[in-house]
Amino acid sequence: MNTKPDLLTLLKAQSGDRNALNEVLRSVQQPLYIYLARLTGNNDAAKDILQEVFLVIFKKIESLNNPDLFRAWVFRIASRAAFKYLKRQKMNIFEPLGDFFSLENIPDTATIDPNIVVWEARLPRLMEDLSPGSRAVIHLHFSEGLKLHEISEILDIPLGTVKSRLAYGLSCLRKAIEKIKSTPIS
Repeated sequence: MNTKPDLLTLLKAQSGDRNALNEVLRSVQQPLYIYLARLTGNNDAAKDILQEVFLVIFKKIESLNNPDLFRAWVFRIASRAAFKYLKRQKMNIFEPLGDFFSLENIPDTATIDPNIVVWEARLPRLMEDLSPGSRAVIHLHFSEGLKLHEISEILDIPLGTVKSRLAYGLSCLRKAIEKIKSTPIS
């Protein structure tokens, strides 16, 4: 998913053009919302945090020195806001995401392996059981296609920590999948 507006639009937004700023915000709205919803496990909180993120972008966009870093910059702002929210809430158990991840957008099952559909539908629920740090790394790496060094910059943590969170999160997901696979269907 492309979360980077074109250079001209970004420069116009930095110079105060409100239409350009609106276009910039629209370009990142959906990916940031999905990221925040997965990270917090709460759709309403994700909407509130997204508003905070947009306010920070609005206030600080002119200070972005390198437009090529826009994507990392907005995900860093979103990550910090989400972790701040999680810390305030002291959340250890997350609410289900409900209908946010529905099967409506999955292609006709006749054209794809039905097992893939089942696992894609279960994955968001399995992700909820991971720590916020592991969820953030896994989402940024697999859903947003970011490299590990980019995630390190976004989350402002060492590369080794990113690798550890990724390995730990994937290990937990594997264990959860194995547990589900070994559970007899009743």
